[in-house]
Amino acid sequence: MLVLAVAYEVMALRQPPGRRWPAARTCAFLGGCVVLAAGLSGDVSPWPPGDFRAHMLQHLVLGMVVPILLV
Repeated sequence: MLVLAVAYEVMALRQPPGRRWPAARTCAFLGGCVVLAAGLSGDVSPWPPGDFRAHMLQHLVLGMVVPILLV
């Protein structure tokens, strides 16, 4: 995730003169990287490991929240 975030930031800063990259896009993308890393770590769930609710929460976060933030 860190390599992806750094590559995105480098490309966002390399805009042609007179054209600015919106800061909201960068914040959303970096937020998506953070949420993706947290969702894949599995340690932030309020339920014990192996609980079905934690598994479904991970599916929802990775399938619905992360794509919106990244795009």
